[in-house]
Amino acid sequence: MLKRPFLFGLGVGVMAGAALLQLLLIGEHAPQRMEPAAGPAAKTPLYTQAELDLRLAEERSRVLEELKRQNAGQQAAADAKTEAQAETAKDAAGALQSQDADQARSNRAGAADPSKRGTGLSRTPQQTASKRVIVRIPPNASLDEAAGLLAAKHVVSDKKAFIDRMQDGSGKIRAGYFAFEGSPGIAEVVKIVTGKPLPPDEAQAEMNRAEAGK
Repeated sequence: MLKRPFLFGLGVGVMAGAALLQLLLIGEHAPQRMEPAAGPAAKTPLYTQAELDLRLAEERSRVLEELKRQNAGQQAAADAKTEAQAETAKDAAGALQSQDADQARSNRAGAADPSKRGTGLSRTPQQTASKRVIVRIPPNASLDEAAGLLAAKHVVSDKKAFIDRMQDGSGKIRAGYFAFEGSPGIAEVVKIVTGKPLPPDEAQAEMNRAEAGK
């Protein structure tokens, strides 16, 4: 795309060329005034004044047309950019509305069933009394078995929701001892069981202390 300095230089060049043509025309007429006419052999000027004016007008028209094309191209690019930005904003607004609708449905479901409110965790007296729960997942345990162990310890209240989250590609459950603090959400539970387990000796000692304190 041509820049304004280039177009300005082009216009100046056209004007300079016209001036040179004027000088040539003046130079051709000067010897004719100083010397007598040589009859039929006298030299004819390259351009008449009318032809020169016509060429200047044509050059001006050409430059103006070039400027119009450049302005039209710039306007089209600006319109395309504005349209793309509007589409992006529209898509973002649609995604936000979808998230709000999903959240509203989740809130309504939680209001209808308090045991599944929020992230699918139970709100049982056992979990409220015990702020830290340790669950052992044995080696080669299936996803359903691991979900059953977590549900038995009241870490999750909805086995299916936990299984669905794991099947979404959240990772692979590891064997070992895992500690859960307070009321973790499903996302936090998935993060814990797919992460590094507790050292067996430390976990077993903590479980023994919890049993002794009952």
